[in-house]
Amino acid sequence: MILSLLMLASPVLQWSAEVGLGYSPPVIAGDRVCTIGRTGEQETVACYERASGKLAWRDSYRAPFKKNSYAQRMAPGPFSAPIAQNGVLYTLGAAANLHAYDFATGKLKWERAPARPVSTSNLFCGTAMTPFFDEKQNRLVVFWGDDSGGELVSLDAATGKTVWSFTGDHPVYASITAATLGGLRQYITLGEQSAFGVDAATGKLLWKIPYKDQWNENTVTPVVAGDAVILSGVRKPTAAYTIAGSTAGQRATQKWSNADLPMYLSDPVLDGTVLYGLTARGKGRLFALDTQSGKTLWTSEGRYAENARFLLAGKILYAVTSAGELIIIDVASGVPKELARHEVAKTEVYATPAIAGKQLFVKDETSLKAFTLP
Repeated sequence: MILSLLMLASPVLQWSAEVGLGYSPPVIAGDRVCTIGRTGEQETVACYERASGKLAWRDSYRAPFKKNSYAQRMAPGPFSAPIAQNGVLYTLGAAANLHAYDFATGKLKWERAPARPVSTSNLFCGTAMTPFFDEKQNRLVVFWGDDSGGELVSLDAATGKTVWSFTGDHPVYASITAATLGGLRQYITLGEQSAFGVDAATGKLLWKIPYKDQWNENTVTPVVAGDAVILSGVRKPTAAYTIAGSTAGQRATQKWSNADLPMYLSDPVLDGTVLYGLTARGKGRLFALDTQSGKTLWTSEGRYAENARFLLAGKILYAVTSAGELIIIDVASGVPKELARHEVAKTEVYATPAIAGKQLFVKDETSLKAFTLP
């Protein structure tokens, strides 16, 4: 399908701030926006006033980190998105340095790190998963470690103390999803060669299935749609698995599989029963998929984008490509209509943008930019 094009006025750059190397997605909370960057062996957490770009506060700490030589095309981390909850900003760096700050003042409340330094021998980019904040339990859930061992850990969000720890797998690059499936609230994520869910209250393993992509990276965060967990990866079908059973043991059963829509690096977004994303097929095709049947609803022409990060606001789909292009797509009618395509960065973008009203924030290789949307 060729998307029709109706050009809107260009986004207007409001301000730009140099925050350091990395692809940490910006997070918006109230009248501030925050992200993380790297300069040499230091990582810096910085929060800015949304309207003016004035620095509200920053904190830098020593965090030596070297990416594997196989991953030198991209800038070094951090890659994880900060989390702003209940007056606290939580950040996770490339070497798995976890910090909790008072959001108003930037004062450090607590910090944690895994027992062993993260190795990039096989986990080439270091820590890239974003922690999950569980509002129901006031817990921060982190999956850290490397290919030699890992820990999925639930932390008391107020103190950083461990509530429970699961060590039956090790992390890759996907983040964590929470859902109630089979009557049990659980955390769902990917290890290097598996997908699994653990009990949110105890950390007990509920189910686990073999799941590995071609490069043992597993970069796509699982999506829960109804009663199913949707998984995808490099040269892997996008597939849905239903989860059933009790605390005595759950099982994952494949519901459907779509071999035409493998994904890589780019997380899809869910709108009711429709999943929007970018498949690696055709050198990058935008797609819409029916999550109940697994059928492809539509795809764009090939070479739509090499990689893209998505946001959905109502029935407007925003995509920022790795080439630094913002694409605005109207998906209201079920037939996609491309409204605009504009350059928002001159360096590569791998961070999901943030949007609030008519204000868009983009973290490129070195800077955080604020735009006013048309």
